[in-house]
Amino acid sequence: MTLYDARILEKSIDIVEERLKKLLKLSGYHIVYERNIEKKLERRANKNNKYRVIGVDPYFSYELTRIEEKVGLLLPFNILLQEINDQKVEVSIINVEFTFSTLGNARIFGVAAVIQSELDKIISSL
Repeated sequence: MTLYDARILEKSIDIVEERLKKLLKLSGYHIVYERNIEKKLERRANKNNKYRVIGVDPYFSYELTRIEEKVGLLLPFNILLQEINDQKVEVSIINVEFTFSTLGNARIFGVAAVIQSELDKIISSL
């Protein structure tokens, strides 16, 4: 089991980001923040590729805290969009089952599997 899953898509980062946001909202996920750190990378690392992080909370975050009070340490989930070139982007998503397993609470594993399945479907729909 790895920390994240990644897929490369033959689309522009802007198109992928727009579609991703729509699918997340339709699935009940809340976008908590969006970080566009391209300018920092350009200044500090002399890289021109686009690099965006979207933080999302599942629609049942409150229920998660009732199962495991420390789950907030792992929320929101990050989705990373990295431009490879003008028409290719890598989408990386945190492996919820792996990260939730670090809490050591067996009751949360079933919920983690549901979240992981939903996020996988969203990414597959891009």
